Amino acid sequence: MLDRALAELRRGNATEALRTLDRYDREFPRGALHPEATAARVEALVAKGDRARAKAIAEQFLAAHPDSPLAHRVRATIDR
Repeated sequence: MLDRALAELRRGNATEALRTLDRYDREFPRGALHPEATAARVEALVAKGDRARAKAIAEQFLAAHPDSPLAHRVRATIDR
């Protein structure tokens, strides 16, 4: 499911990526790939133009996972 969301992002379909990420969150609320899904959600929200929501989610992610390998990616996404 995460691969599908990322593929949708690459195709420029942020809306479908967000739908897929919502489904992932419902089906796997404590999924092992939750950090990756959150980083993808931040990217999709920025792509869709919802920078305020993207920034809020990014700040929560960075507060919870400051040393994550994904932290740089999340920061770079909201700094664009």
